Amino acid sequence: MTLVLCMANCGGAISREDELGMLAGSYAQLCSEMYYLKQNHCPELQVPVMLQCLTEVDRALSVKRSNEFKAGMKFLQQRFAQELPAVVSQKFKIALPRNENDASKTCFWLAQDNAAQRFQKLQTIQTLEKKRE
Repeated sequence: MTLVLCMANCGGAISREDELGMLAGSYAQLCSEMYYLKQNHCPELQVPVMLQCLTEVDRALSVKRSNEFKAGMKFLQQRFAQELPAVVSQKFKIALPRNENDASKTCFWLAQDNAAQRFQKLQTIQTLEKKRE
């Protein structure tokens, strides 16, 4: 049984570069999700400025990785524009009943969860970059 589960879910170890790339992309996605959350469900939210979000990640990365991140963001922004409205709507739809069907409470909860995830990802990026030195 373990072998079957592993064959279905276990991948090879990923490199630090790949992990940093996934974390940086995920951080950018979380920032973008806040924009779509405000635009479609929560007009009262104060969302992070996208440029500031990207700068936070950029500053945490080495120069080489920073350049790769900037180049990759061009592709990611196109993907976000296509995929995130549906992703955010689904997250809102799932969270709404958990928050007593109160839209304001749901918006606040999603914003807090998003901020916590961004903080964790940024901390992990900084930690991985420091290990490299």
